[in-house]
Amino acid sequence: MLRLACLFVLIVFAACAAGDPAAEPGPDAGLPPDAGSPQPPSSTACAEDQHACGDDCVGTLPNDPSTGCALGCGTACPIPANAIATCTESGTCDFRCPAGLAKVNGACVASACEDAGYTCGTLIDESGAAIACGSCEAGVGCGADHECVIGSDSREENDTPVLANHLGDLDDAADPSMWIDDLTIDGRADEDWFRFHITDGFDGGNPDASIELATRGTQLGWLSSAHELTVWFKCDTAEAGSTVRCGEWYSIEETNTLADPVLGRGCTVDAQYLVWATVSPSCSGITDSGTVTFRIRKRTAPRGDRYDLSVAVE
Repeated sequence: MLRLACLFVLIVFAACAAGDPAAEPGPDAGLPPDAGSPQPPSSTACAEDQHACGDDCVGTLPNDPSTGCALGCGTACPIPANAIATCTESGTCDFRCPAGLAKVNGACVASACEDAGYTCGTLIDESGAAIACGSCEAGVGCGADHECVIGSDSREENDTPVLANHLGDLDDAADPSMWIDDLTIDGRADEDWFRFHITDGFDGGNPDASIELATRGTQLGWLSSAHELTVWFKCDTAEAGSTVRCGEWYSIEETNTLADPVLGRGCTVDAQYLVWATVSPSCSGITDSGTVTFRIRKRTAPRGDRYDLSVAVE
């Protein structure tokens, strides 16, 4: 009888241990979240004092617009008509407009155009003089309201969080990645919303997600004009220290600056030179799974330039 009683105790103990989550190896339990890096997520991995130029790594250049500034690749900074090339303190290209012209959405136009709300076309002032207010991207016409007539992209309608385009359930154990090309902001009110779920798989490490706006097929991948990227992350369980970073090229602009009761913590950046965000989840329990929601829009009237979207989880 004593042997049977002992056997019963052993069986119960083993069953309890097998059913105890604390006794099971979680997907990535106990591992600290990755601190991340200001390097653009999809660029070639380079040393700390270098940056990517296509598939190559180069050292910091003179901060001179004739060579693409400190973080350029040796070619002159691209600038719109009538603009004067400059460099930012962080080493990226910029431009200023001569006296009498205003910097509006990546162009130098007469201040009167901005005042009148003209994105493109010709403004006739009170004296009858014709003032050029800029042009739209190639293949995009200027409408009767003097704004560029831009066609919708393949992912519309996705103008609200409810209509966000769902990109799937991405398991970090599989290291999924995707590019969605030829997206556009087609009007002042247009917003592109996307969502995906991160599944913390059994791969021995915490998940990390990245979102990036770029122009594929070019050496640097820089956009033609500034786009605003805002990213949120919400744990499936309770929040336990997740980090959401937003940046441009090789600079971090914001970290965990937003908090939304539905969408979670996040950040935003309005930039042109390889716009990116990274998400390093840290949630309560044995898994760091959760949902990433993000929005792309423009703070000024669009001219029809496209952007390509990269999403990756690893």
